[in-house]
Amino acid sequence: MTDRPIPFSPLMVRAILREIAKPGTGKTQTRRHLTGACDDPPAFIADGVVTALDANDRGYRWPRTHGVGDRLWVKEAWRTGRAYDDLSPSEMSGEEPIQYEAGPIRLPLQDGRYRHARFMPRWASRITLLVTDVRVERLQNISEDDAEAEGWPAPQDRAKTGIAEIRDAYPIGWYAALWESLHGPGSWEANPFVAVYGFRPVLANIDNMEAAHG
Repeated sequence: MTDRPIPFSPLMVRAILREIAKPGTGKTQTRRHLTGACDDPPAFIADGVVTALDANDRGYRWPRTHGVGDRLWVKEAWRTGRAYDDLSPSEMSGEEPIQYEAGPIRLPLQDGRYRHARFMPRWASRITLLVTDVRVERLQNISEDDAEAEGWPAPQDRAKTGIAEIRDAYPIGWYAALWESLHGPGSWEANPFVAVYGFRPVLANIDNMEAAHG
């Protein structure tokens, strides 16, 4: 078992929180882009490492992935109180009040400067993902069920996503638009290899898992 950080946008954090509050309604999968040296290789995963073989059985190793049983601590956009604006995360004690951009609101929104997810320290994370499944596939091989598991909004929430209504009609259309919003125009049509991670989310800091569920 390995502990690793993983960043999410506020939209996806809210989808994870929805799953925690009501299982079966939120996000339980995430896809991450993989780059490889061969065009269309079979791929397998061993000990969290994705390996691809071309037609001549030459191996290509993609970046290390997360494996089943790993714990991922979610990095998300955040703030502290204004009094701590001059401190970097490494200079903080871990006792500072935290406001998460995905909500719920605890500090006044004007209080404290915005901090990107990449700068969230481990102690500030509030969500841990337990990896239950790992596989590699082409991006466009996603099924409607898997697109729903990526956090497809409930009908009453789709108007808030900023995605055109016609694309909201089906989970894959929604996910294709989401992917392009994150990776740029043409990124869906490029149909890259992706690592697919299934997970069970827990509302607890990774270092307090036992205390939270003891």
